[in-house]
Amino acid sequence: MRTSAIIPILLLTTLLACKQNNKAIDEQQLLGTWETIEGFDFEEVSFNIEEDTKTINLVFGQRANLGTWKIDNGCLIIEGPYDTICFSEVQFSSDTLFLIQKNGQNSAFIRKNIEKCDASRMLLTLKDISKVEFSEVSDTIIEGGIKANYMLIQIEVNEDFSVLGKTIKPMVDELPNIGFELDNELITEIQTGYFHNSYKLIITNRYKSPLPNSEATQTEDDASGIYEVIIICYCN
Repeated sequence: MRTSAIIPILLLTTLLACKQNNKAIDEQQLLGTWETIEGFDFEEVSFNIEEDTKTINLVFGQRANLGTWKIDNGCLIIEGPYDTICFSEVQFSSDTLFLIQKNGQNSAFIRKNIEKCDASRMLLTLKDISKVEFSEVSDTIIEGGIKANYMLIQIEVNEDFSVLGKTIKPMVDELPNIGFELDNELITEIQTGYFHNSYKLIITNRYKSPLPNSEATQTEDDASGIYEVIIICYCN
């Protein structure tokens, strides 16, 4: 959702009148995430420098498109997934960014202050919310080689799997209040996924062992056993 903002006409006119063709563009001032106020097709744009590569994230809804950017001849050139856009002027005013194309089309952005992603600390917050004695937070690597953190709790299931959901219900109910939303791309038959800013959250469970004093032949397919509810958090 784009942020609504009113830009005083006098301020905008003054800025646009101030030509910057002969002024070097401050790359460091450009870095970070900007939320679109008007003009640009994407809701957010993030300028980054990773080693020697200048990358850009163009966000619309939950989908991010990766591209590159460069400064050439006093112009900002964004090479996105669909086309290349050249901005002949780049202007800053406090936390506002103005990008102007040669055809006179203007785009305005406001700097977005994004919370630094700390997956381990987020899990500790969720642990407090849940009021459940989860394990200590540990490191892991999930599919795709992504570094993540996780915590878990063991629960006895005796032909009633609803006990798994009931155990973490206080935490799940609180997730929307701290900014998490369902992430359809993370939801599968065996897990539920959420996102909040740069955070990704996965809630799943797995069979651990038979119930105490049960037959040793009890397997994961049985309706009873010791299960682990696992909360995984990582930074996107």
